Amino acid sequence: MASLIPNQTSGTGSLEVQFDASGCHDPDGSIAGYEWSMEDPVYTDFRYPAPVVFWTYDHAGEYTCTLRLTDNEGATAELSIPISVALVDGNAAPLASIVPDTSGGPVPQWINFDCSGSSDTDGSIAGYRFDFDGDGHFEVFGSAVQKWFFAVPGSYEVSVMAIDNQGSFSTASTTVVIDPVDGTEPPTIVVKSDYSFNSPGAFRIDWSESSDPDNDIVSFETDLEGDGIFDYSFAPGEEFVATYAQTGQTFNATFRVTDSGGRTDVASIPLRIGPNSGLAETEPNGTPGEAEEFTGFMNYSKGICNWKGSLDEGGGDSADWYSFESDRSGPVAFVADFLRSEIDMRLDLYSAGDTDNPLASAHGILDSEILKFVLPSAGQYLIRVSIDPSALAKGPGDYTFRCRNYDGPHAALSADPLVGSVPFDISLDASASTVEMGYITEYQFDVDGDGIFEVTGQFQPTYDTQITVPGAIVVSVRVIDEWGLADTDFVIVTALPI
Repeated sequence: MASLIPNQTSGTGSLEVQFDASGCHDPDGSIAGYEWSMEDPVYTDFRYPAPVVFWTYDHAGEYTCTLRLTDNEGATAELSIPISVALVDGNAAPLASIVPDTSGGPVPQWINFDCSGSSDTDGSIAGYRFDFDGDGHFEVFGSAVQKWFFAVPGSYEVSVMAIDNQGSFSTASTTVVIDPVDGTEPPTIVVKSDYSFNSPGAFRIDWSESSDPDNDIVSFETDLEGDGIFDYSFAPGEEFVATYAQTGQTFNATFRVTDSGGRTDVASIPLRIGPNSGLAETEPNGTPGEAEEFTGFMNYSKGICNWKGSLDEGGGDSADWYSFESDRSGPVAFVADFLRSEIDMRLDLYSAGDTDNPLASAHGILDSEILKFVLPSAGQYLIRVSIDPSALAKGPGDYTFRCRNYDGPHAALSADPLVGSVPFDISLDASASTVEMGYITEYQFDVDGDGIFEVTGQFQPTYDTQITVPGAIVVSVRVIDEWGLADTDFVIVTALPI
């Protein structure tokens, strides 16, 4: 039996309503689901699966709230409640404005719509709603500048509803035209992840290197379980974090890219989620031939996070071996944290062809060991985690382990002022430069635009100088990290003659 009780059904201006369906029951079973359409027919996807929900009707109008109930056998029932919101007497409606940053272009297109020119003579603008598909329903809640993705060619009338602080509103519209593309080349998908193993199971997916000769990629889709069902779809440029509730499992996550002609490309990558408790490592892994593989690391994945293992020399487990296949050269870092302070472990990195002579080692008396190394080439490498011979205790001892690929520093430069009449003083600031791992050891500046970094040895990110020659000068910074890796950025300074 359906029972829907709102705390109020009418008001003026705007109206916050609590809908309570907790009194619903099923005479021959139980209620399995609650679904709500808050502004039928604007919302027909029946969201908010809870017995009690709150909704704010933000502007004057006549509405219908519909509840759909589903019982334990799949049977459904619906109940609707009318909601009425009246205009506030004497309140003047606002004036809506909408201006796109482009009138259109070839598919696909991200377009920004600027509605900041909207105004209200006797109050303020409280919110914006948008109709991007021209159906007359303002179902998208947005802001003064709203971004929207167009994946299908056509002419679109885009409308904004500007709502004032008294619930009055007005609308404005503009038209954008999305043109088809003539090309017929298929896209190519490239999928990467920040981790290939993580505990808990959260993975940031990156498909920014995917491409299409016709530049018409319109969607990326995800099948996280690898069951052939693509559950989520995203526009180019949108970030996606794959989150798994399951633990101790590996999923062959599949991704599909589609262009405007319906042409597709598909790729899959294994993503492994750590166990809810206990160890991630699988015994035996005590010899190079038994090394457990870190699948994907230094390939489609930049790291392994929160791996757990254990050593016990007394129990015969004196070392754990791990392997990974790198598709490139470059810097890597390995960090082991030991959960018993009296056990000192060591890390050794080997080339797969020589497990007698480590490429690099890290061992000491601290509870953490950090091994950094620049891989000389693509190929297979092995990592050995073991108890150092000098350790006071020989086990058992648990450890957590993580490894990470490193792309180098990222330079960022600003200058103040950017325009002046010679001679004038200028301050350069590279403090927004970042480094993911380690630290920046030096800032170098090219202040005259000749391509030579004549200011070196700077350990501070700022530098003050004077511009004395008129012209457009490319002023640059080069940042160098502890690995010796570097990145540059520049600004153009306009020096006016006297």
